[in-house]
Amino acid sequence: MGGRNLHNEPFDESTLTKLDLYRRYVRAWLPVFLNAPKLVVDRMQIFDFFAGPGQDEKGVSGSPLIALEEIDLALKNDHRNNPEIHLYLNEFMRKKFENLKTVCAASHFTANVHIHFLNEDFPVAFRTWQAEFQNNQGSRFKTANLLFLDQNGTKQISKEVFLNIVSAERTDFLFFVSSSYINRFKTQPQNSAGTPLEGCDLSGMTTKTSHRILCDAYKEKWLPKGYEYYIAPFSLAKDNGSNVYGLIFGSGHPAGIDRFLKICWEEDEIAGAANFDIDNEQIVPNQMTFWESINVPNKLQVFERHLKEKVLAKVLRTNIDVYKYALAEACRASHAKAVLERMVAEKELPKQSFSVSYSSCGLRGSIPKPIRFFER
Repeated sequence: MGGRNLHNEPFDESTLTKLDLYRRYVRAWLPVFLNAPKLVVDRMQIFDFFAGPGQDEKGVSGSPLIALEEIDLALKNDHRNNPEIHLYLNEFMRKKFENLKTVCAASHFTANVHIHFLNEDFPVAFRTWQAEFQNNQGSRFKTANLLFLDQNGTKQISKEVFLNIVSAERTDFLFFVSSSYINRFKTQPQNSAGTPLEGCDLSGMTTKTSHRILCDAYKEKWLPKGYEYYIAPFSLAKDNGSNVYGLIFGSGHPAGIDRFLKICWEEDEIAGAANFDIDNEQIVPNQMTFWESINVPNKLQVFERHLKEKVLAKVLRTNIDVYKYALAEACRASHAKAVLERMVAEKELPKQSFSVSYSSCGLRGSIPKPIRFFER
């Protein structure tokens, strides 16, 4: 495992942003199963494979304490169901591991949580706990799982690990990846070995775009063809922009990626993708220019153009098709709806009313009732 000790100093700004995104997703994820109309899972499980000592040197909560705090908050709110809640914490470095156990034992938020500790290297911990989140196929428990893999580098998420995770039912993941490390040494092929960028032409990669390109490679190179799965990145710059790291989120369900994208677009209202200006667009929110096109980020311009083309070509025929396409492109349903409304106003689509959202697309357990754009 090795690497520099990230906990001997206070968390820096980008680390705090990463942890805040994690906290906000845990906060959004927990009520889904606690408030389902019926008990759909027996257990909710959070796996933190690189847990660290639990907090930084100033006592600021790391991911283990964040999970405990958010579980306690969720259980204090009104909820329909009471599945068991399990928190799995692994830390390889012995000193950090002992501190982790001490910090958790001193926490006031452990009463309603089953905590499992491991002091193993990641491959051992992953094999040890793999059955716990892959046991939905007809075994003793039905589980909902959230995996947080806050690795120091890029190599721990092998293709085998990735495929095991994306094949698990009701399982969302958050990877932390040191993407700019690959960019810094992209002329040395061994540094992308074992990642989805292995064998790829990286000549067009820059520090700013490295994380986005790596995320696209997970989707294009490692995700099985035809497999409905949603993956999106959030890039994080640190050291005054000289290094770019980031989170990669994955979910097999539209609701999961919808929740994550909502958080991303709240954090970055220009592109929903980073804590910095990836494409040097210099767009300032709430300060519009005279030329309307300049106000629209390049990401949304490309999305809107492609969406319009696919609707007119009848590749996307219904509001459900459009909703899922928006999620796959890391855009919000509201972005897609705005394009469709403009197409109706410009008479490129028949006059009609429709909604583009998780609930309106009939994906909340009910039978979908798609709204067809042309066959009316």
